Amino acid sequence: MVLRALERWSRATWHKRVFIKVLYLSYALFLLAFTGILKVDPTYLTTLESWLRYYVCFFLIVRFNPFSRKRAENTREAIDFDRRVSYSAGVFLLLTTALTQTASAHLLTIYSHSKA
Repeated sequence: MVLRALERWSRATWHKRVFIKVLYLSYALFLLAFTGILKVDPTYLTTLESWLRYYVCFFLIVRFNPFSRKRAENTREAIDFDRRVSYSAGVFLLLTTALTQTASAHLLTIYSHSKA
């Protein structure tokens, strides 16, 4: 019962549009904050990245669940979205290693200097 509801959710299109918009927003905010064009508290960026990371984890678990009786859709749109989410998962893994730590330290320095 719960599995079927989650499968229906994974096929819905509204959450896909929201994911893509929030993903682009996070890229823009990281770029603006890292270049110093916009001063953003690093905790906001970390929170946004965490929400996206949990979404990707949840989506991948639901979408590629081996216990599901129903196979995942194989439409062109579904395959494209799966590729986008998988790519985002790889980017998040990369960003959560050295790049996020480096960027956070840099942004924290900028943010602390601007408060002084």
